Amino acid sequence: MTSHCVSCFDEEGIAYTGGHNGMIYKWENRMCVGNSKGAKSGFVSAIRAVDGQLFAGGKCGTVTVFSLPDMAVTQTICFDSMVRAIDH
Repeated sequence: MTSHCVSCFDEEGIAYTGGHNGMIYKWENRMCVGNSKGAKSGFVSAIRAVDGQLFAGGKCGTVTVFSLPDMAVTQTICFDSMVRAIDH
């Protein structure tokens, strides 16, 4: 496991956290039930779940978009600097 830098909940009450190791963790009933790479390098610096999608931004400057609940990557968007917040 790792230090968790950010967290959010989806509409179903499922929690997601972003780790210092660049991973996204999915939590149900206080148990980690899945994970996926959320940042290409560095830590996950921003996270937001909305409308059946999870947006994860990293220190590396990328935003990875996942479909929920399966956490399949649907899009990756690259920026020139660290992602500090996500609003949709």
